[in-house]
Amino acid sequence: MPPELYDEILERVRGRIRRQYTWYREPLEEGLKLAATLCHLVSGTKYSDMQYGWRVPENTLSVVAREVCQAICDEYADEVITAPSTPDGWKQLAGGFYKRWNFPTVWQLLMASMWSSESLLCPARYAATTRAFLV
Repeated sequence: MPPELYDEILERVRGRIRRQYTWYREPLEEGLKLAATLCHLVSGTKYSDMQYGWRVPENTLSVVAREVCQAICDEYADEVITAPSTPDGWKQLAGGFYKRWNFPTVWQLLMASMWSSESLLCPARYAATTRAFLV
């Protein structure tokens, strides 16, 4: 990752991951939190293995990683994630999902079940044991 991109992310999430200084202990620096989280996300290293290199306990790393990921999502959500505003946009999004993952969305499953009434019927051998197969 280029240092400029790291600095940009850090500046944008710094306010969300900053903690107050107390008499009990000093908080972890924001740069350390972001670097440890990115290292975990990129490499998939376990927190128990990371605790020695980063000198931060694994239970703290797990909390920090969740906190930083949430801060990144909150900060970049408006720019990156956009929801379609028209029915055609939703259909296009569902079609792209099906094309990429080869897995039908709920919309496609509902449409298929409306055209095929047989798929809504309970099989005869389960009729006595099942109250409602599909409501």
